[in-house]
Amino acid sequence: MTFVSSSRLNEKAPSLGSKYYQLEEMEDKESCTTELFLSSDGSVSVGVTNGPLPIEASGKWEKLSKDGTFKMTITRTYSTGMKNKGDLGEFQFSVPRSFIGTVSNIGGSIGVTGSMHLLVSTLAFTTFAESNYIAHVNNHFSSRTKYLGMFRLAIFL
Repeated sequence: MTFVSSSRLNEKAPSLGSKYYQLEEMEDKESCTTELFLSSDGSVSVGVTNGPLPIEASGKWEKLSKDGTFKMTITRTYSTGMKNKGDLGEFQFSVPRSFIGTVSNIGGSIGVTGSMHLLVSTLAFTTFAESNYIAHVNNHFSSRTKYLGMFRLAIFL
């Protein structure tokens, strides 16, 4: 295996865009894998996953040319609850995650490794009860993000 520093990678690296990738999210002892397509316009298309199934998902990505840092945000929307059952009933909520990592060239393929964060202050819920819950969560975190774990992004061959 050959590892190339990010500064050397910036000089000769193929573009990250217009390619399929496999995203592995590692949170505590759990992990899930999701297929992503990083478009050259900076958008992210979210594909098949073995994690919780969202009803909608999208994102944005960028690679900072100065230091080779990779940044991506993916927002997944879920639906839960039961219509006419319980206090909350049926509702939707969105979970935005931020991914920040370092781009590497491993054996001729591009890979990214880094940390994954929950964007606590931007969680969007559609019911009054859920917005009260988020206000409670935000009061217990001093920053706007919460560290969740690590991620790996590899070319999907």
